[in-house]
Amino acid sequence: MKAKKLLITLGLASIVAIISACGSDSEAKQGEPIVIGAQVENPEQVTSFSHIHGLSKHPSDNNKLLLASHYGLIEYDKESTEAHFVGSERFDLMGYSVVSGTDILMTSGHPGEGSKLPNPLGFLWSEDFGQTWEVRGLHGMIDFHGLTATSDHSILLGYGSDAKSDAILKSTDQGFTWEVLKTKGLPLSHDEFFDLGVAPNNGEIAYAATSKGLFYSNNGGVDWVKKFDGYFTALTVLGEEEVVFYEASENGLYRLNGEEVITYDLYLGADAVNYIVVDVESSAVTVATFQNNLLETTDHGGTWETLLKEGNF
Repeated sequence: MKAKKLLITLGLASIVAIISACGSDSEAKQGEPIVIGAQVENPEQVTSFSHIHGLSKHPSDNNKLLLASHYGLIEYDKESTEAHFVGSERFDLMGYSVVSGTDILMTSGHPGEGSKLPNPLGFLWSEDFGQTWEVRGLHGMIDFHGLTATSDHSILLGYGSDAKSDAILKSTDQGFTWEVLKTKGLPLSHDEFFDLGVAPNNGEIAYAATSKGLFYSNNGGVDWVKKFDGYFTALTVLGEEEVVFYEASENGLYRLNGEEVITYDLYLGADAVNYIVVDVESSAVTVATFQNNLLETTDHGGTWETLLKEGNF
């Protein structure tokens, strides 16, 4: 792929502003791990959302999507077109993702209004589809904007900030303890870094989407090389040499498989994709955008259906 040089538009400048606005100035100290939230018998219905911070299929139901929002985790049923909040805890989810091939959810973020939880929340882990969350580490210390893990969850990588600096962090014990990696060659500032993914079957292979290019690491996120030039806002890693990504300057949504690059014929102009979900079994691809749209294709980009427009259910 020969990516064209970036022409930063007003739309892309707005994207950076949205991400930067979700930072934290907390100086709280780390406490003991806690469990937050509870199952709700009659969950609150949702009619709209803003500031989507993550997207996934529901691990147990392909007809449902989970959306991480500024005010809580939302479950959306594509058939009924209805949505509701998950669990009892309302908080600003950041870095939300699913551990590939499992029912495990990961996130970070900030407490809701009136909460006594530390800010930022650090690393959170859920094994009941987001009804409850265990705060496993770094609460009151780190705000993760990107989280990814191998399928066996033996290696976790996160892009995080302590409000003073940004870094890639690594955990080998499911998020209880973390080390800061001394990365080389990777843009790390908030206005440059967009997305992070690790190969499900190999924690040594990682990809990063940045405004300076699509970057690749083969030693667990320490050393990075640029794979493509361009302004990359989202990716999802399917294998060691297979990744779906969005290039926002002029190219759009692509799939890299080895040396082959395939287009999905999706370019959004001033808007751009910020999260990508690929159903490996059905080949369906669902994307969220910075302007809170949800789009889906089931024919490799031949046609795209708008599931949600501007955050309205």
